[in-house]
Amino acid sequence: MIGLVPYPFNFSFYVVSYPIKAYKLGMHGPKYVWILVGWYSEDWWMEARNFTDCSPQNILTAAEGYIATGIVYINPRNDVALSGVTPMTFLAEYRERTHNETLFASFMAGQGYDSVWAIAMALNQTLADLKRTSKPTFLQ
Repeated sequence: MIGLVPYPFNFSFYVVSYPIKAYKLGMHGPKYVWILVGWYSEDWWMEARNFTDCSPQNILTAAEGYIATGIVYINPRNDVALSGVTPMTFLAEYRERTHNETLFASFMAGQGYDSVWAIAMALNQTLADLKRTSKPTFLQ
């Protein structure tokens, strides 16, 4: 199972709150992968001591094997992506849909777009794996 966790800007509380919930719900181990933003401090799990009964080790247990993302504003190479569009085509469409208005965090539009594609690809692969193993083809 893949968990993608969006976090508000500069609120380190949020970076640990979802792994805390995951730990308490038993949503950790080899069947779980969390996609977390990667711009927090190297020891972000240590901040849990300030506001939870979970230990930093509990947080690391829940987040083990997580994927940290970084900001790539727009790929400078104009290659066609898996989505079938180039970065410049994406930007042109984004600007058209936002009427060239500079929206809050619009510099991260490409990262949001890529995140949705990552989720879709992961779900498609999960469905293919379920079909291949003859397990029920639904996600809980």
